[in-house]
Amino acid sequence: MMRNPKLLALIALITFIAALAGTMVGRSLAGIGTEPVNELHVLLYDELDLTDAQRRNLKLLEADFAKRKAFVEKQLGADNAAIANAMEMEHGYGAKVEAAVDRMHGTMGKLQKLTLEHVFAMRQELTPVQARRYDQVVAKLLRNADK
Repeated sequence: MMRNPKLLALIALITFIAALAGTMVGRSLAGIGTEPVNELHVLLYDELDLTDAQRRNLKLLEADFAKRKAFVEKQLGADNAAIANAMEMEHGYGAKVEAAVDRMHGTMGKLQKLTLEHVFAMRQELTPVQARRYDQVVAKLLRNADK
């Protein structure tokens, strides 16, 4: 095992930054505070000529998603705290830090899956013509998520 304290501190810092970056990516894909979500929202509610029934159903889906997403986001916060606690205990990249990072990655994966399930659930409310346009915008947003 490495014994260089400066190297261990650097590794811990890089791990923490990577965890924060991962959280930001997860939040971006989930549409938390990002501009692309506004683009998808504009498409859905302003451009697709939704029926009243579609609007009601989509609003219900959004409300359910918001609750589920909030639960996972709370877990991400707890995961960040666990990483910080592990870093304070180990002062390096040890087993506790690694386990905390792995837990956070699992939570980030849950958020991505939850978001994709929501994207597909919304798609099910659309007509075939609306769904084609929706698919184009979703694909564009995913391809440009890092830009």
